[in-house]
Amino acid sequence: MPNGPLGVGLLLCFSAPSYGASLPQIINSTDSIVVESVKRNHSGYQLTLRNKSLAAVYGVAIAVFGKHGNCDLHMSKSNWGSLMDPLGTRELDLLPLHQSKNRLGSCSDTAGEGLKSDGFARVVIGAVDFENGNYEGNKADAALLEANRFGRESQYARINNLVESELSSENPEWPNVLMAKVSALSDAPDPRVTQSIENRFGSAVALKCVQEEMESESMWAKIFFTNEVKLYALVSSKKGVPLVSLRTWWDATKGACDYYLSWCRAGSWQKRQHVGSGNS
Repeated sequence: MPNGPLGVGLLLCFSAPSYGASLPQIINSTDSIVVESVKRNHSGYQLTLRNKSLAAVYGVAIAVFGKHGNCDLHMSKSNWGSLMDPLGTRELDLLPLHQSKNRLGSCSDTAGEGLKSDGFARVVIGAVDFENGNYEGNKADAALLEANRFGRESQYARINNLVESELSSENPEWPNVLMAKVSALSDAPDPRVTQSIENRFGSAVALKCVQEEMESESMWAKIFFTNEVKLYALVSSKKGVPLVSLRTWWDATKGACDYYLSWCRAGSWQKRQHVGSGNS
């Protein structure tokens, strides 16, 4: 996690009616992200966000602080496509709230650093990273989001090149071959990319943290892709349906969705930004 200073200019948002004792205070370090609603259940918070920007959102860094000061940092993003369209809204996955005391965890150097335990729970919108390369908010959080985005993009570029090289083989066992080759791809980040992030964000975040974030997202990109291949092969086997060619599967899905869903097979998924979501 990042080793950087606390971002300044945190903005308390009280534009909505009082959340009540059971809901957290909201601290927002961004201008373009609006918290539309906050819900709570026994294990965490459910946020609905609105993007005021004309640029699509890749991801949002959110720190969740319990009343004892315990905290976790979440990178809310989509597994494929954008988290939010321009001027769009999105209900995020559940943000867990851990109850153990004196557990600062992954938030020690984020936009939530310096918040004292005073009996109040808080949700800190630390930073937002846009698909066009811009960001808002705390530099340390934004650097991690950018590293995450570059890690995913670079791994999908490797996967795309690998699949394109396999299209002419017409191997009937292509799912097993493809899963093995994709799994063998390196997760190591391109040193030029990590250096570019360090040059942009300076001492806000350690180079090691940038490298680890890129490597982690590269790994998850492979897992997401191979799971889609595995799912297709498994369902085909259960249905007793012959496998389509790799080219047919690739042209329809690009590895982004389940081939047996009609909207995926028809290619209409390419118009959908929110194929999947996840917090990491």
